[in-house]
Amino acid sequence: INVTVEDDSPILVKNGTTIILDEKYLVLGSEPQSSEISKIGTLEVNWGADSGSEKDVQFTEKTKLDLENWAKNNSSPFSVVISEDGHTLTAKDGEKELFEVTLSINTAGNVEYQVTFKNALDHKTLTDFNLPITSLEITDADGDSVTGEFNITVIDDNPKPEDIKKVEVNEDLYLPTGEKSTNTFNTNADATGTNTTIDGGGKT
Repeated sequence: INVTVEDDSPILVKNGTTIILDEKYLVLGSEPQSSEISKIGTLEVNWGADSGSEKDVQFTEKTKLDLENWAKNNSSPFSVVISEDGHTLTAKDGEKELFEVTLSINTAGNVEYQVTFKNALDHKTLTDFNLPITSLEITDADGDSVTGEFNITVIDDNPKPEDIKKVEVNEDLYLPTGEKSTNTFNTNADATGTNTTIDGGGKT
């Protein structure tokens, strides 16, 4: 009697949901809100018979190349660093971290990813744009694999001119040593000293 055993492979039931992050919630955004700059999504996987504890999900070299190519064509180029274990991806502009993505297997057995937005991206004339996170390697307990992907949608911090921000400042503010000035306010996440002007309306 000959018995043939066919190996089982993982099946990607559903690709990842799109994570939506808004620049306005960044620390230097127009509406800072720390609870809104980190989001979690999932990819649904059927592991079949090989669902042991050795199953894993990792970023790949193609994940890095696709994201860096997107940056080259759509924004100021940024670099992508993947951790040695393949579970953490960090996008950087020089030494400044832009965003971080981590991968894990959750208690339900699905791939979970968490995206944490840290600084605004230089995205030229784009307003809303999609960052592609591709070629995730999803591997079952005996080494068979399937690929998955998801997108990160970033919404530009672009306050409307008619949304007037009222700011009160104290001309003669006294600051005891170590205290932070209250004479500060945010414009938007993309503002720098070279791309922003202040119009005093002719008043002094």
